[in-house]
Formats: sequence, C-alpha cells, structure tokens
Amino acid sequence: MEKVTIIVLNCNASQYLEKCFASILDLDYPDFEVIMVDDNSSDNSVELTREKFPRVVIISHDRNLGAPISFNRAVAASQAPLLLKLDSDVVMEKGGLSKMVCTLESDRKVGVVGSLVLYYDSDEVQDIGSNIDRFGYQTNYYTMVGLPKDGLKIMDAFYVSGCSMLFRRDLYEKVGGFDEKYFLYKDDLDFCWRARLLGYKVVTDLNSKIHHVSGVVAGGKTILDAEGRYHTTARKRYFGERNTLRTLLKNYSVLTLLKVLPTYLLIIFLETIFFALMRNPSVSRAYLRAMWWNIQNIGETLLQRKRIQSLRVVSDGAIMKDMIEGSSKLNYFKTIKVPVFGDR
Repeated sequence: MEKVTIIVLNCNASQYLEKCFASILDLDYPDFEVIMVDDNSSDNSVELTREKFPRVVIISHDRNLGAPISFNRAVAASQAPLLLKLDSDVVMEKGGLSKMVCTLESDRKVGVVGSLVLYYDSDEVQDIGSNIDRFGYQTNYYTMVGLPKDGLKIMDAFYVSGCSMLFRRDLYEKVGGFDEKYFLYKDDLDFCWRARLLGYKVVTDLNSKIHHVSGVVAGGKTILDAEGRYHTTARKRYFGERNTLRTLLKNYSVLTLLKVLPTYLLIIFLETIFFALMRNPSVSRAYLRAMWWNIQNIGETLLQRKRIQSLRVVSDGAIMKDMIEGSSKLNYFKTIKVPVFGDR
C-alpha cells in the first residue's frame, strides 16, 4: 500500500488536537507521515503538538492564510503519492485510512474518497457526502435519503467534506490544487467539481468512519437547535456566497452560465432585500461584499476558468444530471426556516 501524507489543518483548535493526533497515530495503515499546518493560532496548538506528538511535522504561519494555501504548502513539503486532507477537530477510527485507500485503489476512475462523518461525541450520522443544485447550493445526502437501505458501502457523491478526503497526488496536480482564493468554505466542492470535469468519480466510503465537531471552530454550528433552526454567521455566509459564485464562473461552460447566472443573481438580490427588511443588515452587506469581491477578482477568475475549461473532458450536461432538481435554498427555507445568525 502506497505512502500517505496526512495533512491536518489547524487554527485555534488545541482542545481537539490530542484526540485527533492520538487517533491518527493509532491507525493500522502501514506507511504514513503526518503534517500539521497551523494557521497563526493564538492558543497553544503548536506547543502542545510539539511536546506530545513529536512525530508530527509542523508548518506554522505567522498570519492566517486560509485552508487552501495551508494545504497546498503542506503538499509541496511532502513526497507521498497519496494525500489525506483532515480538519483538526476530527477523530479517525483505526481502520479508516486503510479502507479509504483500498477504495481509491480499487478503481482508477475514483478520484476522491470521503468518509462517513459522525458527530464528535456520538455515533449519530452527520454527513455521507453532498449534492448541489445548479446554483451551487448544497444538500447533504443523509438529509435527502439517509443511509443506503441496500447495505451499499461505497456510494457516489457530487462532493465530499474537506474534513476528510483522500486523493492521489497526480489528481491534485491535474486539477491544479486547491484554489487559494477561497480562504474558507467551498474549496472542497470546487476541488471535487474540477475532478469530475476530468472524468473522475467522487465517492464516500461508509466503512471509513470519522467523528467531527463541524463548524464550531469557524463559528456557528451545523447541528439544529431544539427549535429546528440552523445557526450560522454573516462571515460564513459571505465566504459561502463569494466562493459559490467563483465556483460557478470557473467550472460551467459559457452556455450554461448564460442559463444559470440570471436566476442565481436574482436569488442573491431577493435574499439581500429580505435580510434588509428583517433588520439584519450585516447579512445583506455580506451578500453585497461577496458580489463585489467577485467583480474585483474577475480577471484572475477568468484565468483560472481558461485552464479548467481547456482540460475538461466531461460536459455540463453529464455533470448536471447528478445535480439536485430545483433549489436547495428553497427546500431548506421550507424545512428549517430562516437561519439564526450569530456575532462572528
């Protein structure tokens, strides 16, 4: 089995690092190295890791550069043919990596393998991979259909969570690595979409289980509260909308963009007005800032787009067959209503 570089991305998550690294170093996989990229933590993450886990190679930034840059730098410092991207608030099960590698090596068309994600302190399912609508908005497969009823253990996904995703170095190089403009959120969707454009499959290995805090370190949470409301922040909405639009602009053909963008922009306009009327101006500003950022960065986005479109071998028609019909946002609004926005 080929060597794996496990890259753990961390920012101020020292309270989770001991369990994270203890679980990694207990893996039954025979050949791996571990790199932690610390993105300018203000807690004791680096000191704790250096003292308790000397096997872990530490790359430390003196300012917060964001997850994509952090991961790309770690890849440049490694030589292994297989790469596992992990968040620092993850606990792996002993055989998880071995199962992911077996799945990756079982079919050369498989480009990215994700894990069955459980909540941190329980065996309740959190994520089994995600799908998107044509506007780039996500719906968790578990929310849609639950676990496969036929006992299937390897299931297709449009994309898998960046908290645990395995892929080959040669695929990483073909797609051009993670987009360093994203900083936070949607980099996993964009990476998997570009892999699909090259003809690769994205799958979830339900035999590979991890436990994940999900969203707490970055602000907000993905667990619904007692009233069934989803908690988030204006900051998360800004990065989410900003990066969603960039993803569409890069990965769709011109013809598809002409069809999709008018409705996408109408949705953004209506949401901006809605939150202004709800007296939540910080959220409205987040939408406007997200659109303005894309205008400011349109030149660089088009350069990225040119490369992606020149390499693609799969049509938008084939890609969109796997997308959700209708609007994920509308479905969420019907079921969990308007999110609760926190301060961060």
